[in-house]
Amino acid sequence: MTDAGVGAPDVSRGAFGALYDRVEHFYRQDRSFDVFRALLRDHVIRIWPLAVGDMVLGQEVEARQVHSLLTASEETGITTALLDSLLTEAGVFRQDETRSPSGKIFDAEVHSGLLREIATQVGPNAMCEAMDATLSEFRALVEEGVLELRSRLPKIKNP
Repeated sequence: MTDAGVGAPDVSRGAFGALYDRVEHFYRQDRSFDVFRALLRDHVIRIWPLAVGDMVLGQEVEARQVHSLLTASEETGITTALLDSLLTEAGVFRQDETRSPSGKIFDAEVHSGLLREIATQVGPNAMCEAMDATLSEFRALVEEGVLELRSRLPKIKNP
């Protein structure tokens, strides 16, 4: 498996030790291992945040199945701290979650729309510019319920 991105896991040695290496290298051409290799590959891509194009047991990953907070942060360009808060607010993670950014794993397909939405959110100044409105006009639209805040997090200054 290639280490495609920062924080990408090395599943070959870390979790499966010599088993993974043997199936990957020594028995790659041995067709009697095909069923086992497919099972192992399917398991690996279901539990590790592997990106499209990463190699697992000689085959490219065709679709990301899970994200970690770290890989989602890298893909969206949003800091892990902010993304963690937004995903927690949306119910992806529990409030008391203590795992590291690389250990916070979630279903990539189920939450793909949420990640796309988060990546497009802008603050009041950008919104005012896009609408050709003043900040007062923008605030009035929010107060009237015409525009809806996308986050209620107190530490976000411009939700």
